[in-house]
Parts: sequence; C-alpha cells; structure tokens
Amino acid sequence: MVGGVRCFGRAHEMSDAAILILGRGRVGTSLSLAFEEARISHSLRPARPVAAFAADLQRSDLVFLAVPDSAIVSVSEAIADLLAPERAPAVVHLSGAFGLDLLTAPAAHGCSIGSLHPLQPFAAVRGPASFVGTTFGIDASDRALVTRLNSRSEEHTSELQSHH
Repeated sequence: MVGGVRCFGRAHEMSDAAILILGRGRVGTSLSLAFEEARISHSLRPARPVAAFAADLQRSDLVFLAVPDSAIVSVSEAIADLLAPERAPAVVHLSGAFGLDLLTAPAAHGCSIGSLHPLQPFAAVRGPASFVGTTFGIDASDRALVTRLNSRSEEHTSELQSHH
C-alpha cells in the first residue's frame, strides 16, 4: 500500500470524474457542500437501500463511502455486487480508524481502493471553509489513486478560499 498526508488544496481535476458520495451523515454532507462550493459535479446518495445509488454507481469513476465504520464492509460488498463486469470505479472510505482491508470486495472486482480521512472532528455538518487548510490522511492500493486524491484535495482549497 502507498500513502501520504496532504491538505485540501487547489481545484479542477476532480470535476473531470463522475463522483458519488454514499452517506448523507455529517461527513458526507460536509464533503458534498465543499464540492458544491468548489463547483465539483457529484451525487450525494444514502447508502441504504442499495437501490438508492445503483444507477449513479454505474456512472461513477470515484465513490466515497461516508458511512459509519460498521457499515463500510457491507456497503463496499453491495458496490462490488452491483458493478457491471467492465466497471471498476475507485472506492474510497473516509474512516480514520481502519485501513484498506475493509474494501476487499471492490478490490477483488478490480477497483482501486483507498482511504481519505480529514483530520478534523465532525460533531456537526461543517461548511466548505472548514476544509481549507485541513490535513487529510491518505492511503491507497496504488500510486495513481494516491496522486489523484492528493491532487484533487490540493486543487480544491484554492477554489474554496476564493469563495470566502
């Protein structure tokens, strides 16, 4: 595994991908608000029932799992079960407590897997400005995903800063 730590930063590459955020809790909603502010196209869907995100999943290049730690395995298994054989989006969980081993089902399907954890508390939904200057812990199954997550997090802080 490869990894690193970066800050939520400059902006543009992320808008090139179809992004799906699963989980409408504090972290998922906060991330969605930051993406909206940075004008990053994405979908925010509940992780249950599976039918709530099935269509969006087939169009996604990057899936963020913003679900409770106890749901990461079951949601990632549902993702792997739903994917068409030729589809392999990157699947990234946002937990700070666990590694990539929770994402074995999407990895077995051929997806790149990763973990992106903002090093800040989410006792409540946080606005986009809260991501400016935030350090993220990043781990991924391959260097390309680390680079993708690093560059995207760095690129978008400047857009967030320019709006505040």
